[in-house]
Amino acid sequence: MNSKIISAVNLDVSAHWSQLNYGPPGSGKTYLAVSAGLAGFKTLFIDTEKGRKTLAGAKNVDIWPAEVEAEIREVYQFLRDGKSGYDVVFLDSLTSLQKRYTDDLKDSRGHKFGVKEWGEIIDWTRRIVRAFRDLPNITLVINCHSKEIAGDDGEALRIRPDLSGSTLPHDVGGMFDVVGYCHTRAKNDGIDYVIGFAPTTERHITKNRGGCLLAVEPADFGVIAGKIKAFYEQIKSGRVGDALGEKSGQVESLLDQLGYEVKTDGMRRLADIVGFEVRSIAALRAIDIEKCLAALWAEQKTKRDPQNQQMPSKQPPTTKISGAAINKDDIVP
Repeated sequence: MNSKIISAVNLDVSAHWSQLNYGPPGSGKTYLAVSAGLAGFKTLFIDTEKGRKTLAGAKNVDIWPAEVEAEIREVYQFLRDGKSGYDVVFLDSLTSLQKRYTDDLKDSRGHKFGVKEWGEIIDWTRRIVRAFRDLPNITLVINCHSKEIAGDDGEALRIRPDLSGSTLPHDVGGMFDVVGYCHTRAKNDGIDYVIGFAPTTERHITKNRGGCLLAVEPADFGVIAGKIKAFYEQIKSGRVGDALGEKSGQVESLLDQLGYEVKTDGMRRLADIVGFEVRSIAALRAIDIEKCLAALWAEQKTKRDPQNQQMPSKQPPTTKISGAAINKDDIVP
């Protein structure tokens, strides 16, 4: 075997990850750094837009103002050896950083600014993201503003990270382990700050690697970190594959009991439950499998056998797949 080939069994799974958040002003992106500090993570907040007021009084959070390229390079040099002592680094925001670089480039090029310069801006943005993402011994969180892209009828169709370059929002999203859309949700006594990790649609770009997060999570870094770290631990122990295999088998068995042809109308039934096309049970994320199980158990409970044959009276114990046991009441459609 070629010495460069690595067995997946022996692949090191790090407890660190990279996360991209995007959303409108006031959606809780900056406050995530406060929640990281409250959860006990030593946090460095790279402030590119003087948005540090939200961080006033935050525990375990240090702020490094860096608004131009030279200052960003200084931060990078400080972090590159992996011995800074920080657990989490926030860069807030990539949108502002790119706009400042664009303005500086326009000032230096003047009337010569054109297609070539836009290409330089896009390449520079990619390099910045890769460089910080690949820093050792830290979890990286980059925040972006969001922008709405309107359709021909004038209504907003898509919400994307606010970055110049038609394909750059998708390209940058692909560089991260987790991508979430930050927004608010009304409740009786005010609002909740939440992050959406549901499967990518035409409206949003999201990523939930490993399926360990719910479709909507609270904007609390400690909660998200707990689930991701638990998922990594389960990968190391080999429990994830066993748990998912067991759950997938339960889904298939329930479909059969309910009279569905698994490969045809069974897949259509699962698509109705999760809200997107399903080609195989094995392709579903952990949280999607849990959602399917909850719905199929409910369907079976209401569809009693005509001859009153004994049916299971309750669901089996929930296997821990995402760090905490997932209850069907926790799943947001």
